[in-house]
Amino acid sequence: MGWSWKRRLLVTSLIVIVAFSLSWLMVRQPAAPPIIDGTVTDDSGNPISHATIALPDGTKLDTSEDNGNFKLDLTGRFRVSDRVRLIISKDGYAPADASVEVPSKGYVVKLRHL
Repeated sequence: MGWSWKRRLLVTSLIVIVAFSLSWLMVRQPAAPPIIDGTVTDDSGNPISHATIALPDGTKLDTSEDNGNFKLDLTGRFRVSDRVRLIISKDGYAPADASVEVPSKGYVVKLRHL
């Protein structure tokens, strides 16, 4: 005895769904790299150059550019969706303690004048 047409339709449908799911997994875009980019500013929004961006253990990750911008490539240290705690400091300013989700683009850190 052969399968009924309903059973054939069900099995065929399941095969098609599995095939489409597998093909979607193979061609989907890779996850964004674990990068945080942002800007260090003062309370007035003016960029702060040469601010240090570090991990809480003191590991220096980067220094802000003349325009306050910084870019942290955290490949191998953190994964996408991790939260990273950063300490941003500059002489003459109170340090900022920030918690940032990876990846993050356009993150702004404001430092307060002492």
